[in-house]
Amino acid sequence: MATGDIRNNLERLKRELVQIRFQGDLDVVGMRLGDPAAFLPVLHYCMVKFSRHVASDIAAGGLELQGKSDARFLETAFKVFRDVFGLKPVLSAAQFLEQGYSERKVILVTDVVKHCKRQHQSAVRRQRLAAAKPIRDGSPKSQKENAQAKANAASTKGHLPGDKAAAKDARASQSRGSSLPLLNAIMLLSTVQQLQHCRQKGHSSSTFQQQQPTPTKLPASSSPTKCA
Repeated sequence: MATGDIRNNLERLKRELVQIRFQGDLDVVGMRLGDPAAFLPVLHYCMVKFSRHVASDIAAGGLELQGKSDARFLETAFKVFRDVFGLKPVLSAAQFLEQGYSERKVILVTDVVKHCKRQHQSAVRRQRLAAAKPIRDGSPKSQKENAQAKANAASTKGHLPGDKAAAKDARASQSRGSSLPLLNAIMLLSTVQQLQHCRQKGHSSSTFQQQQPTPTKLPASSSPTKCA
């Protein structure tokens, strides 16, 4: 980041702080003057409170930032810049504690904020990929699941034709069963009509009953019995 434009460098720092959700009071006037007290809250938030992934990486390097005075905090923070973040500060910890060097301090803090943001995003991405990674095909669990899936597929495939045939037989049986009451009703109605016709011609009911067939055994193609 180029020097000689403190206003634009401060605007870049503000944009980076918005992206990491810094909600503290930003002392822009103190930053313009190079007051170290204006930068310390930002550094503390980035390296301690912003991300547990960043804080965990710092702790893994054997460095502790909490519970220290401003001078000890900056001394440890510069070790983090160099050893953990891989940054190369143009200022020393002693120079950062002095009044002045405003633009160089703004640039350094902006670089720290950007690095912490990238480190956090990278750790979150790795964590999501690890959670979504499927089980390897060579694992025993995967082999068992694949074998079970193949067995289920074969079982389903073998029973489909039988299921269709059974359903077809059931429908045919239901159709035959439902046609019998209809045939009996038609035959009964025909019998009543024949009885009335025979009575009108003087035939006795006994003679008609001898000629009357059994309704349930009458073929579908048979015609009603005619009176003599």
